[in-house]
Amino acid sequence: MYVYIIIYSILFLILLAERVKGISDRHKKITMLIIALFFTLFRGLRWETGTDWEQFHDFFYNASLSGLFSPRYATGSVVMEPGYTLLNVFFSNLTGSYTSLLIFYNAIMFGIYYSCSWKYFPKSPISVFICLIFFTVNPFPLRQGLACAIFLYGIRYILSKDMLKFGIAIIIAASIHNSAILLFPCYFFLNKQIPNKLIVISYIVCLIFAESQLLNLVLEQTISIFAKIIGADSSFLLKAYTYLNHNKDVDSGLFTKIFSFLRSIVFLSIFCLFASRNKVPSNYNIFFNCFALSLCIGILFKYQMQEIARVQDYFVPGTALLLGYILSVLPTNKHNIFYVFVILYSFYAVYKYFDKWYDYLVPYKSIIGV
Repeated sequence: MYVYIIIYSILFLILLAERVKGISDRHKKITMLIIALFFTLFRGLRWETGTDWEQFHDFFYNASLSGLFSPRYATGSVVMEPGYTLLNVFFSNLTGSYTSLLIFYNAIMFGIYYSCSWKYFPKSPISVFICLIFFTVNPFPLRQGLACAIFLYGIRYILSKDMLKFGIAIIIAASIHNSAILLFPCYFFLNKQIPNKLIVISYIVCLIFAESQLLNLVLEQTISIFAKIIGADSSFLLKAYTYLNHNKDVDSGLFTKIFSFLRSIVFLSIFCLFASRNKVPSNYNIFFNCFALSLCIGILFKYQMQEIARVQDYFVPGTALLLGYILSVLPTNKHNIFYVFVILYSFYAVYKYFDKWYDYLVPYKSIIGV
C-alpha cells in the first residue's frame, strides 16, 4: 500500500510546487512526460495486480480473428469488442507478451491525457494532467479506461464542430468498449449553454427518482410497452426485469447518501460560483456539462441498471479538468480552503477505491519483482 501512497504524494508535491513557485512551459512538458512515462511503466509492468486480471490475461493468449464479430457474450467463451480483440491478436502474434499490450494502451492513454491537458487548458496543463490521474481513480484501467480517454480526445471535435472526426473517435472508442456507442448524441448537446438553475433542478429530479420507486416504475412500464411493440415473449420481459432489478454490492446506508449529497452540492457550488465570478475559457462550459452528466447518471443508476451507470465514467474527466483549471488560477494566498478540500477529497476518492478493491491492488506486483 505504501508504494501507492508515496506515488500519489509525489504528484501532489509537484502540483503544489507548480502553484507556489511556477514552472516554465518547457519544464512543464518535461515534468509531464516524465510522469506519463513513469505511470505507463507502473501500470504496464504490473503482474497479477488489478481487477479482472485473469480474464484479460487469458483472453490475450486465446484471442483470434475468428471471434472478431461474434456476439458480445458468446456461450462458453469470452468475447471482447472487435477493436480490443484486434489489439490482443496483434500484440499476441507480434510479441507474445501480455505486458507489451499493457504498456501500449497505457502509453496511448497518457499520450491522450498529455495532449488534452495542453489542448483544453494550455495555461494550466500540469494541474489538469495531475488531476486527470487522480480523479479518474482507477490505477489500472482496462478497456473502458482506454475508451474514456479516446472520448476525451474526441471532445476537441465537438469544440471545432467536426462531426465526422467526432464520429470516428466514438466508433474507435466503441470498438474498445461497446458502451461508448451511447456517446454519439453528445455532439449535439454537450457544448450547449445550460442555465445553472436547470442543472440544479435536474439534479434534484434525478435524486427524487433514484431514492423513490419512480425510476423503477417508469422503466418497467417502458419495457412493457416496448415488448408489446416488438412482440417479445415473456422470457424477454423476465430477462429485462432481472437486469433492471439486479443490484450489485453498493453501500446504500444513510451516512453514504448524506455524504454523496453534500459532495454533489459542494462541487456544484464550486463550479457554478467560479464561472459566475471569473472569466472562464469558452470550453469551460463543455466540461461543466460533463460534470453535470456524470452527476445525474451516477445518481439515477447507482442502485439499478448499474451497467448503464458505467456510462458515467466517460464524463468523470470533466470534473478533473475543471478542478485542475480552477486550482491553477485561484490565488494560493486567498483560497487555501479550496486546496485543502481538493487534497482531502482526492485522498478520499483513492482510499475508497482501494478499500473496495484492496485484495486486487495490494500488494503491488510487477514483472520486475517490485
